Amino acid sequence: VVSFDNMTKSELARTGYQTDAARDHNWTLLEALGVEMLRGDMRDLDSLLDASSGC
Repeated sequence: VVSFDNMTKSELARTGYQTDAARDHNWTLLEALGVEMLRGDMRDLDSLLDASSGC
């Protein structure tokens, strides 16, 4: 499993969650489960294609 996350704060801020803590928790949890974590801009098609190559 590969997770491609731009780590945006806007949606978490909109819902009222503690933005930094929620982002860090999700990242750490997925990483602990063995998910390959990649940071990048989800609007960048080339980055998404690179991340999904071989899937």
